[in-house]
Amino acid sequence: MTNDEIENSSSTAPPTNDENTKNGTENPAASSSTEKLEAPADFNGPTSDRKCTDVLCVVFFLVAVAGMSVVGWEAIRGGDYRVVLYPMDYDGNICGTDYGDIDMTQYKFLYPVNKQAGGVCVKKCPRLSSPISEPVDISALVTYNGTYAIGDASNTNTNVTSFVSSYITVADYSTSTNAISCTPATCHPFLPTNNNNNGSIAFASTWTSQGVNRGSGYAFYLADTSNYMNRCVMTQDAVSYLQNMLHDVSNDDNGTSSSSAATDDDSTGEKMSRIGSDLYTARAYIMGCGGGIAVVIGFLYSFFLRVPGTLVLMVWGSLLATVGVLGYIGYYAHGEAAEWDRAAASSSSSLENNVTTANDDGPRTTTPPHTDTEIRVLQGMAYAVWVVAVMLFLASCALRRRIQLAIGIVKEAAKALSDMPALILFPVLQCVGLVCFVLVWLVYAVHLASLGRLETVEVEAVDGVNISFRSFQYDDRIEVLGWYLIFCFFWVCQFIVALGQIVIAMAVAKWFFSRDKKHDNIGNGTVCQSICHSLFYHAGTAAFGALIIAVISTIRTFLLYVQRKAKQSGNKIALAVLSCLQCCLWCLEKVIKFVNKNAYIQTAMFGTNFCASAKNAFFLILRNAARVGTLAAISEVIVFIGKVFISAFTGACAYVLMDKVLGDELHSPVAPAVSVVVLSFFVGNMFMNVFSMVIATILQCFIADEEMFQGSEASYSSKSLRTYVDKNGNTSPRATISS
Repeated sequence: MTNDEIENSSSTAPPTNDENTKNGTENPAASSSTEKLEAPADFNGPTSDRKCTDVLCVVFFLVAVAGMSVVGWEAIRGGDYRVVLYPMDYDGNICGTDYGDIDMTQYKFLYPVNKQAGGVCVKKCPRLSSPISEPVDISALVTYNGTYAIGDASNTNTNVTSFVSSYITVADYSTSTNAISCTPATCHPFLPTNNNNNGSIAFASTWTSQGVNRGSGYAFYLADTSNYMNRCVMTQDAVSYLQNMLHDVSNDDNGTSSSSAATDDDSTGEKMSRIGSDLYTARAYIMGCGGGIAVVIGFLYSFFLRVPGTLVLMVWGSLLATVGVLGYIGYYAHGEAAEWDRAAASSSSSLENNVTTANDDGPRTTTPPHTDTEIRVLQGMAYAVWVVAVMLFLASCALRRRIQLAIGIVKEAAKALSDMPALILFPVLQCVGLVCFVLVWLVYAVHLASLGRLETVEVEAVDGVNISFRSFQYDDRIEVLGWYLIFCFFWVCQFIVALGQIVIAMAVAKWFFSRDKKHDNIGNGTVCQSICHSLFYHAGTAAFGALIIAVISTIRTFLLYVQRKAKQSGNKIALAVLSCLQCCLWCLEKVIKFVNKNAYIQTAMFGTNFCASAKNAFFLILRNAARVGTLAAISEVIVFIGKVFISAFTGACAYVLMDKVLGDELHSPVAPAVSVVVLSFFVGNMFMNVFSMVIATILQCFIADEEMFQGSEASYSSKSLRTYVDKNGNTSPRATISS
């Protein structure tokens, strides 16, 4: 079709509204990449003659949710959440409950004995104090059958046994078939009786013994611990003490590989324990900053973006403030790392001179407050943050014209949000719905995970002695139900997101196609009306788009599961293939989300079903890609700046606050601060996605309006928007926009 024919076709009499909206599946959009959009004769904005779209999909969705509820109810009836949430000992008993062969109601905490096979239930996590002068008592062992004191080889000395029991009370495992006790031959075979109090000799004798077996046996040292979700985790002092003892043993043995291997084996577990302990200790600050402060900052940022005259100041101010905040985070972290390094050097000097320090619990050998790894990680984080700050500053300078250009289209979005301020709060409503669903889903998932069966697993120890422990195994039925819950999780979450996008698109489309916004009562009532219409008419369309994303997400999750299995088997070829598949699916998911987003806008405008909307949106954007493609792309820069500002500012506040308030209680504030940044980024994403959806809707409404009315007096787009797009559409990087 020639250009003249296209122009002539647009001047012919438009079809009637009934012909274009037959059965709610056809709209005035063209069905090819060359035929332009034609307005119905009675077009007056988004169709008011809506019909329910994609009804079959919403039926399937409701059936799936009902099925999920049935699975969850059966899991609640047959499962026990304590099996998942409470720690399990090596014998299959749940600490703090009567689940298992031994009643552990009075023994709520798990003390680790074997890094593979778990530990034993104890009344409380031990806190070592005077007269024990070290954070680890290497003369006392916690075993699969109670405590064992090296100073009492026959375990008949009541004084020694009572001394150990005053720090830790282990449950009675005498009736367990898996219980194993220590003897001099198995737990300290090379220890002379007249050297029981020599720390280095005692440690060398026990560390490689059959009982301790470098942390893989049936006994471990009595150590200073702290409670982390009913699990006893060694304190920083205890970890540092063991590392120092391993170092001494390695030097005495001329650098034997056994000690270094043990350090390597334990390092990952120790790091994860410290990170977990820090996250648990700072949990209130993580949720308060990442959930509370980030919401306040996100709301204020969105609010001021819509205030006339503040947009340019907010965009450039937040961009420069983000660079400044990142620079300050790097400066603060670098200073902290230097302090840690000086403290570690001072501690090492004290150790060499056998200097001891005293605290409230009694004398303690001075140990480094932070390990070399922690210091290097903090220094690396400082340098990384500085690099990001410099790159962001340089990118801002290079893209300053594009950013200024993007501000123009964001101004139109700000006008819409100014007329309908309830849209800013709508993500909070979405978030509440999402949180409610996730809480219910977690209850179902936890109870389903408790439906496994206990099986005995044996780990071969030294000299042919097998260490037995109990673990949960799941049959095929439970695994299938688990995957079904995962699929439902993705589907419902994406449904909530999709429905929110349709609501925003419908409200903005009504705002755009209104000539007199005051006379048409465009405002918060428009948002409420859009919510009702979206739920009643287009829930099926939201379910359709969400279903596609849910299927892809479930496949990606399954591939992650297969990747883990392949990694355990050491199959590098399979890992490479699976990684490629993951990359392809990730790209496909991004493409589908883009198609869905624009399809929802078509549904909001014309009331069509998902397939018709996706096709019409695709061809509409394709026909006008050169005109608004650049504007759509660069407008996302403003959205990204907002996300970065919210997360960076919140993360900086959280880091400084936790370091000042919880400095002595945390191994390092890095992990909690990173958690706050991640959480606040999602919060910022929630608020800024409103702007992203508003911008996308305005651009699609504009090109639809332009095709339907050819810039005539009947056009709904404002003169300022037409002038802006005419000047900057299909622009080069040198394009500018007048303020």
